[in-house]
Amino acid sequence: MTRILFPEHRVSWPGLRTTLRVAQLTDVHVGPTTPFSLLRRAVAEASKRSDLMVYTGDTVNIRAGGARRFAELLRSVPQPVVAVLGNHDHMAGASQVRAFLEDAGIVVLQNESIERDGLWVVGVDDGHTHHADPVRAFEKVPTGERANALVLSHFPPAADQIAPIGGRLILSGHTHGGQVRLPGGVAPILQLLGRSPYVYGWYTVAGADLYVSAGLGHSWLRIASPPEVPIFHLEPA
Repeated sequence: MTRILFPEHRVSWPGLRTTLRVAQLTDVHVGPTTPFSLLRRAVAEASKRSDLMVYTGDTVNIRAGGARRFAELLRSVPQPVVAVLGNHDHMAGASQVRAFLEDAGIVVLQNESIERDGLWVVGVDDGHTHHADPVRAFEKVPTGERANALVLSHFPPAADQIAPIGGRLILSGHTHGGQVRLPGGVAPILQLLGRSPYVYGWYTVAGADLYVSAGLGHSWLRIASPPEVPIFHLEPA
């Protein structure tokens, strides 16, 4: 049985009265490359550890219909779920993927924002397929709240355009932790190929914190990059 990591991170957050636990799911790639039993375990455990679940895209590989199955899995969790789309979702059919997720009660943000209990969550659409519009995504966020927004963005390099506008914490996926991680401290394959300056873990971008999760699944290959669901404790500053 594949082990799933649940790393915990603490982030100081002005404006919050109590700690909010946020679980990040990403890159499930429903299909033959990702066992659905792994997704069931991940969602069940993440639900126990969080007050809010966020999902940063790539629900499917090729066919949009796979999103229905994952959406029904998320329907079972008691906490709210907020999501953005990834490049595979756009290639498979963004409107269909969004419809399946929304039918299950999931809030899908495509260059939009939502406020929940004093926390602004901003969803920037996928940058890999050129759908990201950070300016539009932040339009409804009060100017004084922009620096303290939680931003969801599937494509990590989009942080370069997002951070100057706002965001205390930007959560991304897409890279699968580097896809293939080599022994001896060698950089992940995606980094060696120059595909992304942000491959896995923590980065600082124009004053904002960016976390790139390894996520749960993959579209074609994944070696020595364990699946994970990071848990972020947003603590009152």
